[in-house]
Amino acid sequence: MIFRRSLKLPAPLLIFATLLASSGCSRYPALLEEWEKARPPAYIEESSLTDLSPPPSLPAPQPKQVEWQAPEPLPESIPERALFSPDPALLQKLAPAAIDGDFTAARLASGFSLADFEVLVLLRNPALHAAEDEFRAVVERYSQTSALNDVLSRYVALTSGLETGVGAMVPGANNAGLYPFPGLIALRGDIVAQEVAEARESLAIARRDILAAARRAFWELFYTRQTHAIAIRNYDVVDSLKNTSAASYAAGTGSFVDLLRVDLEHGLMKEAIPVRLEELGVREAEMRALLDLPLPVTIGAPDETMAGRDLPATAELEKIALTARQELRALRARIAKAELLISMAEAEIHPGYSFNLSAFPARDGARVMPGGARPDSFPSGIPAAAAEGAVTPRNPFYGLNEGYLRETRRTLAALRHRLTAEEANTRSLVQGAWYQLAKAHREERLYRDKVIPLARTDLDTTTASYEAGGVTFAQMLDVYSRWFTATLAWRRAQADLGVAWAGLEASVGAQIGRK
Repeated sequence: MIFRRSLKLPAPLLIFATLLASSGCSRYPALLEEWEKARPPAYIEESSLTDLSPPPSLPAPQPKQVEWQAPEPLPESIPERALFSPDPALLQKLAPAAIDGDFTAARLASGFSLADFEVLVLLRNPALHAAEDEFRAVVERYSQTSALNDVLSRYVALTSGLETGVGAMVPGANNAGLYPFPGLIALRGDIVAQEVAEARESLAIARRDILAAARRAFWELFYTRQTHAIAIRNYDVVDSLKNTSAASYAAGTGSFVDLLRVDLEHGLMKEAIPVRLEELGVREAEMRALLDLPLPVTIGAPDETMAGRDLPATAELEKIALTARQELRALRARIAKAELLISMAEAEIHPGYSFNLSAFPARDGARVMPGGARPDSFPSGIPAAAAEGAVTPRNPFYGLNEGYLRETRRTLAALRHRLTAEEANTRSLVQGAWYQLAKAHREERLYRDKVIPLARTDLDTTTASYEAGGVTFAQMLDVYSRWFTATLAWRRAQADLGVAWAGLEASVGAQIGRK
């Protein structure tokens, strides 16, 4: 027999279950009503849905009758303002000289021009190679900055205490969410870029000074070789006059004064030859040092051809120098770097224009309960604590950097004053270099077009008269002395003209008048 036993719940428990079910069912309509009454934040309601409607269709374009017009003339080509632009064909021809000293020696022994020597110096000068390596070393800072940012980005995944000067100054702020801090990374890259720009100008200064030294060495060698050849030729003439004077004195037709005078000139000419030869050795040693060549290398004769260039105007030269001179460009790069350092220091010390609250998740939105107030995900106003100045002080742990900031600002002011002084000095250098060039240009033209032809005519006429017996020996010796002096002065004027062009281009920082 199976006995059935009815399940009987206690009366209190049955009453509690009934009340709980009824209260849950009665809460659902209120929750549904609250959901239907919910509204988006105010900044979304301000823009109506009609604003999102597509714009009205535009009318179909009508074809217009376009009249033909003559094309505008192309702008004039900007003149080359590079420091030095060698001929590509010549550069390729002399390229083996960079690693082959024998090739360089053979090229110099057979004679060379100024353009050849300039290219050889650029290919072989060790001081210029050192400056190039120093510039490449500064360029490598780019990769170091990038690697540092990569390391910091890995480190920030493990700690949120990285760079406390960045981000919102609120409790529980997750600075890791703000990394990689694009603003500071951009400043670092810009600072390195200015350092590279300054190093590039340092390299340009080294190249400019070495080229100027090479040009001066070329023209000094040119003058020394000319004076040595002139001294030998005039010694031969005076030696023949000495023999003639001694024969005349022995025959009783010459005077003892003429014999003493020609003997004096003969002694001076004889001593001038070894002096000129020693000076020639000094000039060749300077050129070998510029080319990093050993002592036994023989230097041939430089080309005497001088490329004609017009004398430029001082106003145009000053305008070019203020933009092309390397010292000014280096100072401008240092000024830009100082400004960027100040920007970075201010970004780390002082608070920014935003509290960066929108960069963090809306933690309050996750705690919305039915029946309570629904806060906005993005604050529409400044919190009360911020209005009272709670988040406006300088960022912590960076108070000591305020002194560095003041120092950098003083440095920036000093650099700007130094730039002004260097600009004034550049104008003075250009004016002085232009004066030397104009002076050398006038003297070279004077000797070439007037003094040398007149001295040659005087020498030919006096020689004919001396052979006919119409001119004394003393007069003939004076004519030869004037011819010797005029020829030396003309060669010196030619060398001074080349040196003056080199000095002007070094003062301006760019090549002038070259084709």
